[in-house]
This record gives sequence, structure tokens and C-alpha cells, in this order.
Amino acid sequence: MPVGLADVQLMPTERTEHCGLAGPFTLIEKHDGRRMAYVEVQRDSRLHTDWAVVRDVEEQYGIRL
Repeated sequence: MPVGLADVQLMPTERTEHCGLAGPFTLIEKHDGRRMAYVEVQRDSRLHTDWAVVRDVEEQYGIRL
């Protein structure tokens, strides 16, 4: 089983807007298929485990795991 795999999405520097500018985020898919989203926002960092919330974060950032 591979360990330490990651996908990185880079945005061109000429972009003036992107959802990630609100703060860093990490989308996680566990070996059992469960997905989580860790979103860091000033004074309100959260780990989301609810499927609907994680799906919304994935769609907001244009990422599908």
C-alpha cells in the first residue's frame, strides 16, 4: 500500500481570486474511503467529517477525490 501520496493544486500568480485565499485547507481520504476536510480560517479552524459538508468543500475548491 503506498504511503505519503499527495495531490497539490497550484494556482497561477495572475489569478486575483480563488477560494483558497480565505486560508489553507486539506482534503483527506482515509483508507476506508471516508473523507474529511480540515479548513483553517482565522479564529475558526475546523475538521469536517460530515459527508455533505466535505462534498461542499470539495465542490467549492473544484476538487474531486
